[in-house]
Amino acid sequence: MGMTQELNVHIETLALYGFALANRHRIGDAVAHELKRLIRERGLPTSVVRDGDLARLQGGTIRISHNSGVDKISGQIAKSVHEGFGK
Repeated sequence: MGMTQELNVHIETLALYGFALANRHRIGDAVAHELKRLIRERGLPTSVVRDGDLARLQGGTIRISHNSGVDKISGQIAKSVHEGFGK
């Protein structure tokens, strides 16, 4: 029986421009949830695992349509952030 490691994702600041203020917590929570899923599924680069802490990560820019829902938005943000771990 394997042991499961605890995974904590803490996002101090998530800069989102052009979104309704009322959606900020829903988007942030959904990004953290999706990012956890991606890390469990795809892992992290050795340098991140070894150091264990990132002071800052540039996730890049995403483009979404004006009628995208929170799930699609958060999924794209989490994917961009996860890809940023390897840079």
